[in-house]
Amino acid sequence: MSCSFSHTPGPWVVLAALLLFGQQSFAAAGDIRFQDDFESGFAWATACGGGTAGINTYTSQSPTTSMFLAASRVCAISPVIDVSDLFGGTGGAVLTAWLRRGVLGAPFGQSDMPEFADSLSVYYFSTGSWVLIQTFDGEFGFPWDTGGDVLQFFFALPQNGLHANLCLGFLLNQGGGANQDFWHVDDVVLTETQVSPPLAPGVCDAFDGPSATNWTFAGTGTGGVSGVTSGDVPVGEHDDGNLRHV
Repeated sequence: MSCSFSHTPGPWVVLAALLLFGQQSFAAAGDIRFQDDFESGFAWATACGGGTAGINTYTSQSPTTSMFLAASRVCAISPVIDVSDLFGGTGGAVLTAWLRRGVLGAPFGQSDMPEFADSLSVYYFSTGSWVLIQTFDGEFGFPWDTGGDVLQFFFALPQNGLHANLCLGFLLNQGGGANQDFWHVDDVVLTETQVSPPLAPGVCDAFDGPSATNWTFAGTGTGGVSGVTSGDVPVGEHDDGNLRHV
């Protein structure tokens, strides 16, 4: 069915359009493009097998609820995320998530330690197919492990992930049956990043300034400039008439 009509937009329509395009124009590093802490329900699709996926309050990073995958092979697929405006530019997107292996001896149906082969894989959707990011093994099993390990996941999406139909997927590869072999997932966040432009040919960065302005640091650690050690001569000194390179 098609609807064709002609209508002159009122002032409120113009204002809404300005606000919308203004937000897009000012998208920048640090903007959150997708976030789910599973406190508002479960909006992910499930497929791939006969396992179970949903939410519960047994464990979480924040505030009280997380997603779980359990029982047997099953995948949870995020809603569609449009990051096509980041393709081909100097920006990008970083996916982070809190993961926790299930716990041995947890209340029945709330959690359970996954054995070593009961692994969890993380994927993203690109140009018609799913791309594996990383697989996390389960535990070695009792008495060596009792489960509950927390893993902080971090991944910078490549260019083939920056499109209008991006989806994220968490796959439990196998499990031992109903109410067994849990993985918990929380705080799935996709954050926009800004990548520094590449150095031009012939340009050398000797890191002799107060900060590493030509470099972008990603992750949970810190990066910068330090005078503790260096592969360069002191500022102002030269080797054969040229500033020595790092």
